[in-house]
Amino acid sequence: MALSQVDLANSVFLAASWINVFLYTMELVLCRNYFRRSRPLINKIGVGVMVLSDTLCTVATCIEVQLSLVVFPNNPVSPEFVKPLAAVIYTTYITAVIEQFFMIKIYFLLTGNVLVTGFLTLAALNHLANWPLVSVGAISCAVTDVLIATCLCFKFWQLLNNTSPETATRSLVQRIMILTIGSGATVASNTLIMVILLLKLNPAFQLFFTCQGRVYALSLLGSFLIGTPFNPTSRADTNPGARVGTALVFHVANPDAGLENSSRPERGRNSPMVPSDNSSTYKPQYEERIDLKDIPSLSRKPSRV
Repeated sequence: MALSQVDLANSVFLAASWINVFLYTMELVLCRNYFRRSRPLINKIGVGVMVLSDTLCTVATCIEVQLSLVVFPNNPVSPEFVKPLAAVIYTTYITAVIEQFFMIKIYFLLTGNVLVTGFLTLAALNHLANWPLVSVGAISCAVTDVLIATCLCFKFWQLLNNTSPETATRSLVQRIMILTIGSGATVASNTLIMVILLLKLNPAFQLFFTCQGRVYALSLLGSFLIGTPFNPTSRADTNPGARVGTALVFHVANPDAGLENSSRPERGRNSPMVPSDNSSTYKPQYEERIDLKDIPSLSRKPSRV
């Protein structure tokens, strides 16, 4: 026996709520790992607002499920759906804006391209202004996600291809994670699929839209934890030639992490040992530093052989 349109929509919505709760739990786990280390204040505020927004969105989604399956199972256009649906839409766009602005900041720190950064910022503000119209806001949001992902993916690919063998991330899986999660390609793909299903009035649209905010949050947290630009100001005393905002860190497993008390390697540009923020001694860290000034294609002056 074929399901009616209402039953099919309710089934998809129920499955979407389960996936949403699962992704929200993953977000909380990543947030716990993220806040365990010292982070910039602006990043903490952004992640905190994002988690609060996703919490409200998850609660509103659960209320929608209760109304759809228990209270009004045969009346999907009841006025009671307006408030939780509005909460889901607004909180999703808040998370989207936070993720997009952080990605734009990452792109600016890596490239310093004011023109492209300004264009991406205007695109993010434009979709923010269109969020009262769900269709227009979703389309402009998808376009912004694709533009940001394209710019970051191209820059990350350039970085990975131009680094020396001593500093390059050798694992293919890590490269794929950096290019897909760190650049926001996963978010862009999810948003594109959501918009296509929305324009076709496919009930599966609910499956992607309900989880969209969590996908944004996981993408941003993954970008912070996998590979992020950082400010080496605290290390300027040990490396006078370093420039602020011109380094990229890829967090990788360090097989020599247990050799802290053994002989220490020499201090060098490509050494995996970095100075601690609280002392001048060197300790093994789970990160690999790549100075962008060492990449000929990104340096201000061409290197001479």
